[in-house]
Amino acid sequence: MPTEQPDFGTTAGRTAIARKAVSRPTRTLLSSGRIPKGASVLNHGSGRANADGAALAAASSEYAEYDPNHAPNPDALERRYDVVVSNYVLNVLPPEIRKLAWQDIARTTGGTAYITVRSTGDKAIYKGKKFKDGYKMATGAFQKPYTAADLQKEAKRYFKNVEVIDGTPSGISWTISASDPKISGEGEPETPQQKDKPATPAKARAQANAAHMDTDDDAEIAKITHLAGMK
Repeated sequence: MPTEQPDFGTTAGRTAIARKAVSRPTRTLLSSGRIPKGASVLNHGSGRANADGAALAAASSEYAEYDPNHAPNPDALERRYDVVVSNYVLNVLPPEIRKLAWQDIARTTGGTAYITVRSTGDKAIYKGKKFKDGYKMATGAFQKPYTAADLQKEAKRYFKNVEVIDGTPSGISWTISASDPKISGEGEPETPQQKDKPATPAKARAQANAAHMDTDDDAEIAKITHLAGMK
C-alpha cells in the first residue's frame, strides 16, 4: 500500500510567518533602491504579509498580493508588474508544484523579479526526512535547501537574465534578481506574439499538470491544482 503523502496545500501554508518587522530580503530591496518610485509590485506568495506587505505597498504606486492560503486572489496573476517579490516561497514547494510557481513569477514579471530562498546554510532543514529534491519536515511541510548555483539554474529556465544579489555560502538564504522572462517557462525562445501577451497562469497550470507523473508520491502531489506562493 502506498505511503500516505502530505497535502502540500495545507502543510506548506504552515510555514508562513506573521511578521511584525520587515524581513531582511524586503529591507534589502527597499534600502538598495531596487523598487523604483512609482513601480507596480506583486508580492507573490505573500503569506501573512503584515510588515512586508505594508512596506512594499508604501514603496509602490500599485500593490497586489497573491497567496493561495492567505491572499487567494488569482486575478493578481492575470497581469504584469514592474517588480515581483517572492520571499521564501520556492523552497517550500516540491518540484512539480514549484514549476507552477516559477511559471507564474515569469508570466507576471514585466520588469524584474526578486526571489529569495532558504540556503544549504540553514541546517535546520536537514532534520527532516529526504523527500524528492528536498526534505519533509516533522510538520509534514516540504523544504528545499538551495545553493546559489541551484537557484540560478532553476531561474534560467524561466528568465534570460539572472544575478545573485544577496547571500553567502554560510548564510541561511540566497536572493536573485531575474529579468527578461522566457514566456514559455521551459527555455524556448519567445515568439513576437508571446512577448506582449498578458500573464496566463491557467495555461501554465494546464501545461504542468500534463507532465507525466508515474510514482505514488507524484500522483498524490498531482492532485493539487495550484499551490504557488506557499511559505
